[in-house]
Amino acid sequence: PQAKQAGVSDDEAKQARTMRLMVEGVVILLLVGLSEGFSAPPPPPPSAKQKIVQLQRLIESDESTCWRWINSQRRYLLLCDLLRRDPSEYKRVAEELLDKHGLSERLALPNLEDIAAPTTTANATFDESLWEKFLLSSTRTLYHARGGKKSRSTEPGIRGLLAEMLEVAKEEPVEFQKDAVVNVLKDLMTPALPPFYKFFVTGKPWQNYATALVAPVVFGYLVGPATVNRRIDGQRGGLIVHRCKFLQESGCKGLCLHSCKLPAQELFAKDLGVPLTVSPNFDTFECQWSWGIDPEAPERDPKWPQGCLDGCPTRSAFPPDKQGPFCV
Repeated sequence: PQAKQAGVSDDEAKQARTMRLMVEGVVILLLVGLSEGFSAPPPPPPSAKQKIVQLQRLIESDESTCWRWINSQRRYLLLCDLLRRDPSEYKRVAEELLDKHGLSERLALPNLEDIAAPTTTANATFDESLWEKFLLSSTRTLYHARGGKKSRSTEPGIRGLLAEMLEVAKEEPVEFQKDAVVNVLKDLMTPALPPFYKFFVTGKPWQNYATALVAPVVFGYLVGPATVNRRIDGQRGGLIVHRCKFLQESGCKGLCLHSCKLPAQELFAKDLGVPLTVSPNFDTFECQWSWGIDPEAPERDPKWPQGCLDGCPTRSAFPPDKQGPFCV
């Protein structure tokens, strides 16, 4: 009636009401949008470090062995991804896990090359099986022949082999020492293994990882127990020796260099066609083997300690003029 009195038709009145409702709706939407714009933004997604620490807490608190294993694998993969993307952040997170978050086992980390060593480490006891004793005896016999038939040691096992290597080191140049070990390893492989290895492994996508899987079986009797891990770049093809026999029983950088590191690197690169970098840790006696990475010469490697190690038990066996070439 009011619309009629004002001379406005029903259709025009309906259009006016519809327009008013639309305007009110737009105003409400604008007010809601403005209020949301001034509200706090959503929290950022958790960082890799936060995810890893959260998983570590779950592992500590979970009573289920199955879930602890699953979360351990998730933590390991996150650490591998962080190692590939940001090695510096990986180092910080790994050391924080060890120091503050209850990760008691260093070997649970994908790579240990740049991770700070614990303050104290206990010597390992190496229990050699009958097969390992046989392999060590065979290696010593071959080394006696390749090393110039120096005097045989009465010490058993790895200690006897190291004593015989030290006798060779006293009298022969470092190149002779390396070649003697390379030739012994080639004798043990027999002429049949290198062609077989090159045909099925060398140059294949799985060469680094496959070699890391096989190496503990082949070299375990010489270096001790080892576990497959990741290289320093986060890729597969790594192996960590828990506590190297050579290092623990000799305490000598020169024997490690010329009778283990350099011979192993040359054997894999020249005879098997796969680059290898051997990176010993002289604080923990761990040793990282990384296939697929070309090694640096010790004198150019910033991680390689120069000169003789403090407290080296074999230093007195060498005259001063020979300590330099032997220890680099």
